Amino acid sequence: GAVAVYFEAAAVITVLVRTNQDNAAALWMRQFGRADIVATTAKPPSTPALPAGSQSVSANYASSIGLALSDGTARLADVTDMPLDNSIAHGIVLLRSGSIPTRSGQALISPSLASAFHVHIGDTLHLSSPAWTERIVGIGVRATNWSEGFMAVRGNELTNASSVVAANTMPVTLVKLPGHPSTATLVSYAPTYQSIASAEAVNHANRNVDWILVG
Repeated sequence: GAVAVYFEAAAVITVLVRTNQDNAAALWMRQFGRADIVATTAKPPSTPALPAGSQSVSANYASSIGLALSDGTARLADVTDMPLDNSIAHGIVLLRSGSIPTRSGQALISPSLASAFHVHIGDTLHLSSPAWTERIVGIGVRATNWSEGFMAVRGNELTNASSVVAANTMPVTLVKLPGHPSTATLVSYAPTYQSIASAEAVNHANRNVDWILVG
């Protein structure tokens, strides 16, 4: 079966994905867009030094946090403040309708959240927990999982989050290196950065594994 690469703290873990037809490069792009290397830091680490012409974008991810309305309606969702209009982030989120959030107070949510909270594009979502108010400008899904609850914001929701949200939030920096870096070049940035080379190694190790979901 195929695996996708995720970051939890500084470790790479593997999870089951939809099909066994994807290669490591496709899985990496769905998770990290056009980035060549990724660090779980709020900004590019000072070492190893990045070459001239490198581009980076930093963001935060909150995993499986509770979003609730005042009427008690609640759902778990992953939330990011990744600037999805940045070219490095292209492919991480699949836009279904509307637009990508570009300023504070705007949000994109998954179809499952839109249905649960009874909101559409142009509506304002008033959450009681966390106490966020977001104007819905887009409906979309994470490329890695079309069915999960997901929200993309552009304000300081995650950096000024409550302790519960902060405990489930981690920084991430995506870096696009100049040119077409070789596998050897990518590997040279480990362990500070993970790369597609990491994903390929994981994919190779698991290509003959048959995954069984036990319900």
